[in-house]
Amino acid sequence: IFCLSQLSFIDIFLTTITVPQMLVHTLSVNKTISFNHCMLQLFFFMAVGSMEGHLLAAMAYDRYVAICDPLRYSAIISNRFCLRITLTSWVVVSLNSLLYSVLVTQLTFCGNKVTHFFCDITPLLKLSCTRPVVSEMLIFTEGVAVVVSPFFFILGSYARIGVAIARMHSVAALHKALSTCSSHILVVLLLYGSVIRMYLRPSSSYDLDQDRQVAIFYTVVTPMLNPLI
Repeated sequence: IFCLSQLSFIDIFLTTITVPQMLVHTLSVNKTISFNHCMLQLFFFMAVGSMEGHLLAAMAYDRYVAICDPLRYSAIISNRFCLRITLTSWVVVSLNSLLYSVLVTQLTFCGNKVTHFFCDITPLLKLSCTRPVVSEMLIFTEGVAVVVSPFFFILGSYARIGVAIARMHSVAALHKALSTCSSHILVVLLLYGSVIRMYLRPSSSYDLDQDRQVAIFYTVVTPMLNPLI
């Protein structure tokens, strides 16, 4: 319940960061945003988006303990443990997002037209005159440190869960285990499918029109689908 409430909070926070600005730029003639506001939006978007990955990793561990060590579940997944994991994750993603935002402010920009409905890293790097190698290194560092590492933790958790499910002889227990994991797996696929498509690829293959479509799906559609899942 704690993780689900946090996921709901993150979904609301994520749409609050992006949707109002998108509506303003859609309905208003004045489609400008200040540099400081843009950097602030980038910071919160990266922090909240990264936090969703960490939270899904915590939920994967929750399901691992529930299936592989059910007798000790209450002792391991305590309220104190959940709170400690959540606070630690928020600190990590906030510091990482702050560092990343500061690095972006050090880039030299060749223009001031952001071809996106909010300030995301991909269109900002497109405006940068800094060497592509530097820009790609920034994205790679961000992806590995905050996005890819929780994903591999999720894969490891489900690998252990898969081994436990393969050893089950009860059909009822097998069905319960699969129903416990199916919704979480779908949320993980929606999130990381969008993230990998948007960020973890070389800048030469960026297509800002397609990225805007994926971004709308990630920032608007996915948060709406998560409660239903």
